[in-house]
Amino acid sequence: MNSTGSRIRLKTTLFDIVFTLLLAALTVYLSVRFATRGKGVYAQVTTPHGNYVYSLEQGGRHEIQGLYGGTTINIENGAISIVESFCPNKTCVSKGAISEVGEFNACLPNGVSVYITDSPSADKAREYVSGSGEKADAVSI
Repeated sequence: MNSTGSRIRLKTTLFDIVFTLLLAALTVYLSVRFATRGKGVYAQVTTPHGNYVYSLEQGGRHEIQGLYGGTTINIENGAISIVESFCPNKTCVSKGAISEVGEFNACLPNGVSVYITDSPSADKAREYVSGSGEKADAVSI
């Protein structure tokens, strides 16, 4: 109350209603988007020498040739990690394992990147690599 004893009354404008609805819609969209993000099934590995897809369901250790040397990836328990690399600062190694769709790791100096996806992508991968390390079921680009 002010000094004269009357109340200050606020009016709801059209802008207030539209802003509130947009904020609610954005909240719902982001909640659904991040709640449905799940475990990945494949790792797309991009190198200067080609692009490959590895299944995260089959474990294994693989040597990937980069621009200046080898980068070793390890697939274990549905996740992939870069465990050794030629680069000097080893940021890619310190990131640890990734397994969620959309996660990414890269050894930028060596030109090797890893992206988690829920399906093999024919437009990004040259070959599907089985868990045994042997090339199988070539995926054309």
